[in-house]
Amino acid sequence: MNQRKNDDEILNEFESYRRSPRTSLHEFIRRCDPVASSDLQLKLLVRDLRLRLMAGQFPTAFNYEKHFPHFAKDIDKVVVSTVISIANGSMPVEECFGDLPRQIHGYDVLHNVGRDWVSVHYDAIQSSLQRKVRLRVLLFPTEDTLSRASLVAKLEHPNCESIVDVFQTDSAFVIASQLETGSSIAEIMVERLDSITSRQIVQWIRGAAEALLEMHRRDIAHLSVSPSKILSRFNGEAVLINPLFEQPLERVDGVLSDDLCQQLPFPYRSIRKATDSSIDHVREDTIALGLVLFQLLTKLPLENFYLNPPLPEESMRLKKLIADQLNYSSSIDPTLKALCLRSTLGVINDFAPCSLLELRNELHDWERRFDVLQCRKSEANDSHSPKGSRRKSVTRGFPWFSG
Repeated sequence: MNQRKNDDEILNEFESYRRSPRTSLHEFIRRCDPVASSDLQLKLLVRDLRLRLMAGQFPTAFNYEKHFPHFAKDIDKVVVSTVISIANGSMPVEECFGDLPRQIHGYDVLHNVGRDWVSVHYDAIQSSLQRKVRLRVLLFPTEDTLSRASLVAKLEHPNCESIVDVFQTDSAFVIASQLETGSSIAEIMVERLDSITSRQIVQWIRGAAEALLEMHRRDIAHLSVSPSKILSRFNGEAVLINPLFEQPLERVDGVLSDDLCQQLPFPYRSIRKATDSSIDHVREDTIALGLVLFQLLTKLPLENFYLNPPLPEESMRLKKLIADQLNYSSSIDPTLKALCLRSTLGVINDFAPCSLLELRNELHDWERRFDVLQCRKSEANDSHSPKGSRRKSVTRGFPWFSG
């Protein structure tokens, strides 16, 4: 008499079974002996979903509801919780290759340094060149993601992160980037907010806009523009880092649930509507950059805004916050205030919007006017100094004033 298999044995057997090209969860459960209980079926469903997601496949809730109607009311929660579990808990290098440090594909992987919604980040040394790099191991490695990463790797732009390699090793899909030096705008806002000048703000936002324009020309959206994704190099120029390339949640769930919206990267959960059938990512990148400009001009980090529980009409709260802060502030440069309003509320409400190209161009014009004005002020100050007076006296033919 065969010994009954426990749930863990059946789950492991299913993982082996799933490696076959012609497999389905429904077929496996149908062939189970003994017949799988409802509890085990749900465990198998979660395991199947997790395996598919981590292989870059995105089944919808409907795919499961068809064969498991008795789980219909639970499917959405299972999908959401599984995606969040992968994004928050997976450690792909350690799980695939073992404890760090560890060499993979010509890189000495040193340690885990953080994560975003679609990848886990590691510091590493590229063995052949002995240079430090940042590895991003994808949690949802779709063909589209890898294709976009490869396109970004071909970019040669001073304000874009430099991707040096895109590769697969075993089951890990990895993007290797040149390690940028400098501080993120988010760090600067925490450490020395009062020292940020209007000239520096404009330089940062203009540089990030130029990076986004280059990405958009190649039909690539960043999808995660925020103060933490814009670094200020030591020369003051901005570099845009860590694009998401795509939002896997859009592929998993056609209508984003409240739970999923809570997990989306700042600031997207406040500017998109759950009923949108198609999302304009260029528009979203523009609004997101406008919101960074808003934070810098008002010195109001929006992370504080999100500490409060979101209301059903959270986008209305954000619009009111922007309007109140800008309309009643007398200390913000009028030109920059108008640009900020047009690139946020203007784009959101489609009223006198400012395109990304217009934003870049007008910021560039502001920089030039500001620099010319500063140069004239400097010259005027020099002319009133003792040395300036002596220089003028010589040119006018009064050499005895020259000393």
